[in-house]
Amino acid sequence: MPNVAVVIPVRDRAAMVANQTLVTSVHAQARSRLNTVFQAHMWGGNAVGAVVASAALTHAGWWAVCAIALGGVALAFVIQQFSRDARPRA
Repeated sequence: MPNVAVVIPVRDRAAMVANQTLVTSVHAQARSRLNTVFQAHMWGGNAVGAVVASAALTHAGWWAVCAIALGGVALAFVIQQFSRDARPRA
């Protein structure tokens, strides 16, 4: 069984590269600006997530951290479903 400490960072990096490729392919002339916005949102989101998870762990325990993570997954799923419905059909 592969070491989880190796598999998770590799998986996360692969997802980030895939998302970054999608973002920078939107407009060739604005690649560096789009990459800056992408990276700023990644860093900002990670910082906010760390603060929220740390506060939840301190005040309510591990199950609160798991509930926040599950809530984030559910929110992302809902947003993705609504954005699919808003796209024009080909």
